[in-house]
Amino acid sequence: MGMLHWLNELLNNTENLDLNPSNLVYLEILRTVIHEQPNQRERIVKLLGECLTLSANRVDSPAVMKMKITLIDHIVLALTLGEVLIVLRFIKLWLQTSPDLGLLRHFFKQFFSAISPPFSSQLEEYLVKLLSDGVVMNALKSDDLLQRLTCETLQQVRSDHRLLRSYS
Repeated sequence: MGMLHWLNELLNNTENLDLNPSNLVYLEILRTVIHEQPNQRERIVKLLGECLTLSANRVDSPAVMKMKITLIDHIVLALTLGEVLIVLRFIKLWLQTSPDLGLLRHFFKQFFSAISPPFSSQLEEYLVKLLSDGVVMNALKSDDLLQRLTCETLQQVRSDHRLLRSYS
């Protein structure tokens, strides 16, 4: 799909990292592709993730932060359309880039509003690892709502494991 390659080149241009009108159009195209082309979702999450991590080590202007929040919102869209494990794999990689803690909190607010039990055993395994990660714990500890949601999610996972063991 040549269009995705073109969008990747445009969005990963370090001089083009803010939420300008052109980028809004490119992101709207990606949003449409996420909805209309399920087979391209993994590739789009990867593309969005590359854009998100492109300038991880620099101080971002408010416009760049808005762009990154929009990228996260698009990644969460893929999650809501069923691409949970693809998004969680991306988050695992993103955590290795020392992401901005505010962006992590934004992701998890969106994430917790998008998921609900029952969880598959594979998702439970990912969730326990993800929510136990030091970077994630550090990001979430400053937000009471996120701490509560994290505790509730982990309690749900533990109760699901106990229930499964009782049937075994």
